Amino acid sequence: MTVRVVAFDGLLAETLDLRADAIMAAAAAERLLLVREEVLAALPGRSLFECVELLCQHSTPPRGDATLCELLALRAQRHVTDRMAQGVTLSASMCTWIDAQRATGARLVLRADSLRRDVERVLQLTDLEFAFAFTRCADDQPRTAGASTLRSAYIAITQRLDRSAAPMERSALEVSTYAATIAAPFVATVSVVTDFAGRDVP
Repeated sequence: MTVRVVAFDGLLAETLDLRADAIMAAAAAERLLLVREEVLAALPGRSLFECVELLCQHSTPPRGDATLCELLALRAQRHVTDRMAQGVTLSASMCTWIDAQRATGARLVLRADSLRRDVERVLQLTDLEFAFAFTRCADDQPRTAGASTLRSAYIAITQRLDRSAAPMERSALEVSTYAATIAAPFVATVSVVTDFAGRDVP
C-alpha cells in the first residue's frame, strides 16, 4: 500500500501569507521589527509559537523571553483562527493530485502546522473532509518530549501507520528544506514542493 503524507500549510492550503501577516501584526504591536520574507521562510514545518520563538532570537533588537513569545503567538493565533474560519484558498493542482492518488488506492495523511480546529473548519468547507485516512495537526497529542512539533508529528504518524498489518511504501510532500529534512528519516522519499501552481506534483 502506498501512503502519502501531505503538508496542509503552504501546499494544500494557501495559509502561509495569512500566518505571516498575523505574526507581523502581533510583532508590530510590541514594537518588534521582523522581516516578512524571514517570517515566511520560517513558517513551514513550525507551529506559530515555534516560528515566533525562532524569529525573536533574530529580531532587532533580539528579544527571546518565553513570555513575549507566548503573547505574540497567542495574538497571531487569534488572527489566524478568525481568518481561517472564513475559508482559505486551496491549490487546485493539489486537489487534482489528491483525487488522482485516491483513485489509485493510495492512503493519504494530512500533516498540518496549524491547529486542528482551524484545519477542520477549512476541510469542512471543501469536498476533502473525508479524503484523508487521518490528520495530524500542530496541537495534537501525543508529543515527544524534547522534539519539535514537526518531529513529534512524524513520530506519531509513523507509529500509527506501523500498527497496520499491511506493508506500506511511504512518501511525503513538504514545502521547505527544513520540513523535508525532519521528514526524511520517517519515509522512503520526500519531495520539496515550493511552487505547486501550474506544475505536476511528484
